[in-house]
Amino acid sequence: MKKHALESAVEVATMILRIDDVIASKKTSSSESPKSENNPSGMGSGGAPSF
Repeated sequence: MKKHALESAVEVATMILRIDDVIASKKTSSSESPKSENNPSGMGSGGAPSF
């Protein structure tokens, strides 16, 4: 029983880390997009303005 619980916990932790990596890579690639760099207003591509 304990072995099964430990295996399940490791599997879930691995899955969460993989999802975190995917989210982090999407944030990196979206911040490097040329659309946000060429915006003459100086604001990002949507969302709340940065002050």
